Amino acid sequence: MNTLTFLGRGSGYHITENNTSAYYIKNGTMLLIDCGETVFKTLLNNRLLDEIEELYIIITHMHSDHVGSLAGLIGYYYWKYHKSAKLFYPEKEKMKQYLALLGMIEDEAYTFVKGKKFSIDPLEMTVTPVKTLHNPIINAYSYHLNFIDGNDIFYSGDSKILMENALAFLSAGNFIYQDICISENDLGPHMTLNKMVELIPLELRAQVYCIHVDGEDYDAKAGAYGFSKVKEDEIINRY
Repeated sequence: MNTLTFLGRGSGYHITENNTSAYYIKNGTMLLIDCGETVFKTLLNNRLLDEIEELYIIITHMHSDHVGSLAGLIGYYYWKYHKSAKLFYPEKEKMKQYLALLGMIEDEAYTFVKGKKFSIDPLEMTVTPVKTLHNPIINAYSYHLNFIDGNDIFYSGDSKILMENALAFLSAGNFIYQDICISENDLGPHMTLNKMVELIPLELRAQVYCIHVDGEDYDAKAGAYGFSKVKEDEIINRY
């Protein structure tokens, strides 16, 4: 079974949880999804980089709870391990400008992964971005993670919409990690729990993992409708 491990699952302003970020490791290679303010420290506290030969980072969008410690991670990985992180974000020039302002030099501290989608051979995975709806000022992207063996994963990032053909995707045994908020109305920038209840039938909800926690009663409310959650023993070193 292909699943993600989470460094945090919180929304930007829900300070009792780390910023939402997940990773997948296999054959000495890590894929990290997003790198908000809390992520770099959590990676270091748990020594998760010590035996990583290749580090891939994909970014969903450029809000600070998703890129706030990206430059720190890239710089540290280059300084400590003498390796360049491999970075993917569909809007390359915007990301390049952001990192340059923080002193990170392309093709030195990091390199951009080329193409509109890419494969990571050690992970036996193909990564495909999908533009989504989140914020009228900052573009956001979800990601398909397609594996050679086993189930596939769709990671929504921050999104107010559900992936296309979600029911067929779930019916085939795949998983969705979905940004679901319990405290917003349907006009906000995030998918709401009420909307997910309308869209996903009960028999498929266990394959939808709720991320981007925005309230103390988040788990109880999402669980009451049959959705799964990223459990506390799957979250690394919350602080």
